[in-house]
Amino acid sequence: MKKAEHKLKYVRGSSGKKRWRRKRKLGDRLGRVPEEERKDPEELEAELEAEESERQRKQIHTERVRKIAGRFFQVVLAVLCVYTVFLIYGLMSTEYVYDENGNVVPKIVTVEEIENRDVYALLYRHYLQARGLYEDILRLDYRLSMDEESKLIATEYEELLDTVSSQTVAIDGLALDTKYGQFKTMLLEWVKTDAAVYLQNISAAILQNDSQKEEEALACRSQMYTDFLILSENMAVLGENVPGIDVSSLYEWSPENFISEVLEGVQDE
Repeated sequence: MKKAEHKLKYVRGSSGKKRWRRKRKLGDRLGRVPEEERKDPEELEAELEAEESERQRKQIHTERVRKIAGRFFQVVLAVLCVYTVFLIYGLMSTEYVYDENGNVVPKIVTVEEIENRDVYALLYRHYLQARGLYEDILRLDYRLSMDEESKLIATEYEELLDTVSSQTVAIDGLALDTKYGQFKTMLLEWVKTDAAVYLQNISAAILQNDSQKEEEALACRSQMYTDFLILSENMAVLGENVPGIDVSSLYEWSPENFISEVLEGVQDE
């Protein structure tokens, strides 16, 4: 019986001691002040500003990296697009022939052929300018045939003489090989003689009401027409002798087609 009482007291004593320890630990926790609360307010503010500055610096760095990466990808994409276009153009412009074994292989272009293409392209540009002058003349002739104000049209004929002068200087200044000399001479003569004389005569015939000038203008018109057809035919022949040149448009164009398809077509609308 005594042993039981002693054990009971021991248990109670042990239980009270544990509760006292828990209260002590709770008191320690309640009495513990956070380290931030013990710091000076100015020091805390400085730390907050430093943290904010660091956050902004990281944000700026991240945005800068994103911009650089975006520009890099844009450049890479542009290069790939240009390269793709270059490949497609190369495939489309490359000529293919059959070799000895019957296989399709790219045609090897010599330096001379490249030079001939460049020269032909130069001549073709001047030919197109002369043809543009001829088309302007045909427009005025068509308007004159439609009984528009003749005095006004006469001044427009004279204005085309400025185009004749500029084209004459440009064609005369071409430095070409001897084999292209004849075509250059024909082109130059058509511009500075056929077209120029016709413009002068037709304008004078209208403004001066001169029948003789009118007859001369009609003769010049016929000569201008014939010479330009010969000029176009020679341009096509030159192109046929240069590999890789398409001359189909030269055979498709004619003064009659221009009048019917362009001028009369516009008039019908």
